[in-house]
Amino acid sequence: MNIKVPEIILLILVVATLKSGASETIRNGEEAYSSGDYTRALEILTPLAEAGDADAQYVLGLMYASGYGVRQSFYEAGRMYRKAGEQGHVGAQVNLGSLLENCYGNGGCNREDAAAWYRRAADQGDAIAQYNLGVMYGIGRGVVKNEWDAKTLFRRSAEQGYAPAQFNLAVTYERGIGGPLDRIAAYAWYDQASRGGYDEGNDGREKIMASLSAEELAKAKNLSSLLSETYD
Repeated sequence: MNIKVPEIILLILVVATLKSGASETIRNGEEAYSSGDYTRALEILTPLAEAGDADAQYVLGLMYASGYGVRQSFYEAGRMYRKAGEQGHVGAQVNLGSLLENCYGNGGCNREDAAAWYRRAADQGDAIAQYNLGVMYGIGRGVVKNEWDAKTLFRRSAEQGYAPAQFNLAVTYERGIGGPLDRIAAYAWYDQASRGGYDEGNDGREKIMASLSAEELAKAKNLSSLLSETYD
């Protein structure tokens, strides 16, 4: 399908994102984690995690995944993510999906479960989960290959400004994947990806531009401007 496969998400979500109603205690633990005081973070977060706090479980998962203040253990990271994910924590759901998809610390690869965890986060509107699940549908990993579903998920993620999804959505338009070929839309979404700092978006945009007439290029640039106004 020639789409870009995602990076390992546990390396992307390196900063804990807490719910707006998080307690002062959990915020103290998150601040200790963010400032690099991992001993203090572990001291605060461990009893909270044991008591069932999803935010604390998530941050501990990050610590175990990265080896910050603890011996690195993807198994323990997955255990913490699962506990938080079962309570609906989006970041934990995405990271657990990444562990399962990429065979980190939980036995053999379990890409069916990975897709299920991505889906739970995607249904809550998470752009990274939508992108990752879109990739799985696009290449038939852990799910039955479905290019229409892949394109739909890429669009949902792209509309939230996630540049890798914008790039993959452009690919689907350029190659007629999951729908008709549309070089004008391909140009516009490559341009969005490029504006979002995704360097390969610039390459895709330049390639498409060479195949467009002057009239088509004007339409493509106008569409990109409209997308920027709508989704920025």
